[in-house]
Amino acid sequence: MTDRIDLHIHLDFGSADRKLDEILARISALSAQELRIMKVTIQDIQDAAARTMSAVALESDKDDAIIALVKGQTDLIKALREQLAAAIESNDPAALQAVLDSLATIESSALANGDRVLAAVNANTAPATT
Repeated sequence: MTDRIDLHIHLDFGSADRKLDEILARISALSAQELRIMKVTIQDIQDAAARTMSAVALESDKDDAIIALVKGQTDLIKALREQLAAAIESNDPAALQAVLDSLATIESSALANGDRVLAAVNANTAPATT
């Protein structure tokens, strides 16, 4: 007599397949979410760079306006110095008075321009040109 033992093993791969499908779906969702996050981050960086460039351009405009004002004042002072030297050399009272009158005009103009520049800098805008 022979004893026989039959062993049947039934493996249910269905539940393992479902688990693997669920894991793959979660990985896919995380990957898509990561791409959205990266896209927003890249867009944020691009927006920040654009804002920085705009701020630099605005500051350059202000700097250029102040430089033009200072250069204009420097040119006026040079011209007055030349007029004063000529008036002193010629010993001409009328020429000396003309230089004094010009200095008074420039002084009031410089004060007004200085106030405009100060107001523009304080307001963080480029001064208006006249």
